[in-house]
Amino acid sequence: MPEERKLVTILFADVTGSTELGESLDPEDVRALMGRYYAHAQRVIQEHGGTLEKFIGDAVMAVFGLPRAHGNDAERALAAALALREAIATDPLLGGRLLLRMGVNTGEVVATSDQASGDFLVTGDAVNVADGIVRARYRDGSTEPEFISPGVPIRYSLDLWHTATLFKAGHRVRVDISSSNFPHFDRNLNTGAQIGSDSLDEAVVATQTILHDTARPSRIILSILPAS
Repeated sequence: MPEERKLVTILFADVTGSTELGESLDPEDVRALMGRYYAHAQRVIQEHGGTLEKFIGDAVMAVFGLPRAHGNDAERALAAALALREAIATDPLLGGRLLLRMGVNTGEVVATSDQASGDFLVTGDAVNVADGIVRARYRDGSTEPEFISPGVPIRYSLDLWHTATLFKAGHRVRVDISSSNFPHFDRNLNTGAQIGSDSLDEAVVATQTILHDTARPSRIILSILPAS
């Protein structure tokens, strides 16, 4: 399985509010909706010359520039993102029910390919293994917004969705914790207004502190699968 460095563009798309959607619908209905979403994603990505790298829960990750570079892969990824958004919005079953958040990033990765099967894996700074987010006011669900009180510790639980990654011996897991992940997720301007209704001119700087002690043990739970 030869390795080579490539300059590629990564398209990452996931469904906003998927947790609440799963709680409000029958599992078979959710499966049907997600199946249509996956089908749209696969078609759009292929039409724009990209390669579907993997599904991660309700997220789609695609690579443009592998296994073949086109010279305009960044433009192709952006066009695919817009086309996927349009496809979901105009789908008779998905329109108005599924909203997508998207991120596009260009960077150098190491690509490992299996020439026999055509499968490949990309790793590098341009690729996130998994990520998650929670709005402070919606920590207990989208239907029960509640603002936090400054200085009062609050417990948050972030679901990184289903994913699996093989770490070789000696490799480390790096965790980045931030109060913003724009443009993947909308900015939180800390004004208290409805998300998307305020402007940068109204932004308020917020300082977050992560607590880690005996009484408040912040932690990451990783499930380990057998190598077999």
